Amino acid sequence: MWAIINCCLFLDRSMTNNLKNKMFQRIKKHIRFRLKPVKGWYFKKVVGPVRANYGGLSRRLEYPISKFSPSKSKEIFIARPSEIGDVLMCTPAMREFKKKNPQTKIHFFTNYPEIVRGLPYIDSVLPYDERPWDSIEFSYENSLPPKRHIAKIFGDQLNIEVSDVSPDCVFSDTLIKKINRDYGRWPRPWLVVNRKAGPWTPNKDWSDDSWNALIPSLVQIGTVFEIGIGRSNFDLQNSNYINLVGRTTKNEMMSLIAVSDIQLGPISGPVHIAAAARVPSVVIYGGYESVSCSGYKENINLDASMKCFPCWLTTPCPVNKECLGKISVQTVLDSVKQTLGSKALRNNNPNFSVSRREICVESTI
Repeated sequence: MWAIINCCLFLDRSMTNNLKNKMFQRIKKHIRFRLKPVKGWYFKKVVGPVRANYGGLSRRLEYPISKFSPSKSKEIFIARPSEIGDVLMCTPAMREFKKKNPQTKIHFFTNYPEIVRGLPYIDSVLPYDERPWDSIEFSYENSLPPKRHIAKIFGDQLNIEVSDVSPDCVFSDTLIKKINRDYGRWPRPWLVVNRKAGPWTPNKDWSDDSWNALIPSLVQIGTVFEIGIGRSNFDLQNSNYINLVGRTTKNEMMSLIAVSDIQLGPISGPVHIAAAARVPSVVIYGGYESVSCSGYKENINLDASMKCFPCWLTTPCPVNKECLGKISVQTVLDSVKQTLGSKALRNNNPNFSVSRREICVESTI
């Protein structure tokens, strides 16, 4: 009889604790839902501007009560719709969070699920439209202009400090083998050129005249693969120039960058893809954004100091992109040669760390 009574009391206590936990979760969700408009204002006017400069202070402002920190949850929902570069800059925060909280499941919602699905620290990757209302929306738009790396700003939103901003990406082993098979006879080094950034702003793009002057010099160094969307009017009669503008899928473009020796272009998605593959880049920043918010130490990052730098201007530049005009063809060419020289030294150094692309290749894409 006493055994039965004790068993009933134990079950009652267990059910009570379970109900308490469920009730707490429901109350927490209800409070978050009701306070969502207030939270939006608070983040826009208070947390966002602080986050642009001070990570520790912004984390304390966002999570003044430790019980509401993401690390206290059994699972978290993170969302960032686009673009490719922004999505890849989310990965350092999730990687660091999982390292410190291996028991918490991470569900990531994005418009580019295929580029991160398979990373070992993300438990599931789903379309952005399927995100729950209480997901953590990674954002830096309330922190413009940021003085810190965007990957660190994303980390603040998980209440963690990100030290390694290098992104991760999943590459197709099948496509990598196909590219090596199709283009293996072309001479090394392989230089991937991307002229245009995304449609968000016209103020990242170096002039076509500058590119047209640079590429004939690049083909004297190795094979140039020009990538991008749309159409190209550039016609160079040289066997070492391969025009792939508008002729590759996203995964093919990613795989080509992963097996290349250097990537050249504005700060855009290919720069972050190359960083994930540990391929160095020469990045033509100009003056739209600063290197500190999106750059990587392995790259040569070319910017131009002006009073309006960084502008983050999405409308046409009123001074005709003078900052980009200050970056000469010779400067970019010299940077390419310097990068290739450094890469050769790294490849001959047995102590150089193994490329992360070797552990982020997925043959099922």
